[in-house]
Formats: sequence, C-alpha cells, structure tokens
Amino acid sequence: MPNLNTHSPERAALSLVGAVGETAAAGQDWRQVLALGLQSLFNVKMGALVDIDSAHATPNPRPRHVTEVGLTEGERAALWSYVHDPDAFDPFLSNILAGPRSNRVVTRRDVVADDNWYGIPLVEDYIRKAGLDDLLVGVFIPEGAKSGFMTVAHRALGERSFTSVEAETMRLIQHGLSGWSRLLIDRSAPPSMTPARDPLARFPMPRLSPRLRQLLEGFIAGKSERQVADEMGLSRHTVHMHAKRLYKAMEVKSRAELVAKALRAR
Repeated sequence: MPNLNTHSPERAALSLVGAVGETAAAGQDWRQVLALGLQSLFNVKMGALVDIDSAHATPNPRPRHVTEVGLTEGERAALWSYVHDPDAFDPFLSNILAGPRSNRVVTRRDVVADDNWYGIPLVEDYIRKAGLDDLLVGVFIPEGAKSGFMTVAHRALGERSFTSVEAETMRLIQHGLSGWSRLLIDRSAPPSMTPARDPLARFPMPRLSPRLRQLLEGFIAGKSERQVADEMGLSRHTVHMHAKRLYKAMEVKSRAELVAKALRAR
C-alpha cells in the first residue's frame, strides 16, 4: 500500500490508484478498495464501482454489478431495487453507453440536464429515497471491450454540486487506472447485479477499538498515517503506535496484508 505523506488531492488520488493496483495484483477485492477510496477522497455519501455491459445495447440498460460503500441497509435496498423496475428509465447510463467508447470523466449534468433528470421515477422513487443527489463519474470502456466500469462519487441529497477541481481529481484517478482497465475488467468481472456490503462486516474481524477501526478504514482507503493522524486529531507518532497495535491484532506484518485480510470475504 502506498504511503504518501501529503494532504493534496493529487497525491491522495495517486495513493488510491496505487492501492487499487496493489490489491488487484494480489488477487484481492480491488473494487472495495476503490469504492472506499472514492467515498473518502471526495467526502461523499456513497463511493461506488459500477460494472457495465458495453457489448449489448438495450433501450433501458442496467448495471451488471455494483460495489458501493456508504449506504445503510435500508438505503441500499431502496436504491438498487430499481433494477427490477422496467419503468425506471436510467437516462444517465443510457447516454453513457450511447456515447464514444473511451475513458472520460463526467458529472451528471454533462450527460443529463436538470430538466430531464429531476422528477423522473428513477430519481424520485429510488435515488432520492437512498438520500443521494448529484454524481461525478469516471467512465472506463476500452475500445472493443465487451464490458467496462464506472467510478462513482455520489453526494448526499441537498449537498453542493461537484466542482471543476473535483472533476480534475477524478480525471487523475481515471488516467491512473486507464492502463489497468482491461486487466481489472478481465480479472474479476462479476456475473450479475449484486451490490456488495461493507468489507469490514464481511470478515470475522477481531475486536477493535473505535480508533483502530478508524485507522483500518483509512488504510483501506489508501490514506497515509499522516492523513489519518490529521483526521483523528492525533500526532503521527501516536497513529504509528496504533498501527503497530492494529497489525498485531490482525496478525499481519504489512499494510498490503492488512488490507487484503480485511477485505477477504468469509
């Protein structure tokens, strides 16, 4: 796991890309690492990785699979139940798949205007009931590939729109992952639409204090000890000592092994 001691969005984005690549190379669940990192980096309600079928166009496309973090069980059920509603048209995904087969970064407003978004059943009956609103997306559809994926940062209902600076940060992640995209798609593309749960709830974790759990979540998101120290209001030395305790509790010797063990499914 990269350990970049910086507060800049650019370095944090590069750290996240490195964490995803390292996790994928180890054969572990890179989707959860990416979703958690997006949620943390953009300070949003939901971070997600959405697998899409780019080979078979349909009038009303649906995701193949979604890995998301940040929603409660009730919000998750409210949002993803739309995939079973034939009348819930998704103009965002439809327009994305109708567009050029390339890697790009878009906001929802770049793809669907407000007049064609607010008030439709998808938004009113599902997205808003999950407490969500605006979204920023990085699209990965390699030329000639049968599938692709989208990295998604989704704001909570009523929060501000995404800025050009945030779009540039997502573009940096998109650029960093573009060289990995075919490998990531081919290695572990899920077969069906099955939203994932919190990775820390899927592994029989040892009993951790709130501080150690917060530290673990930070490491999974690709943050450095200094970044976690600032968030927790602690010195870097104190966080380093907590990290040693965390390694011992998890019975691991490295950051990569720690993240892999935390993300391993039962």
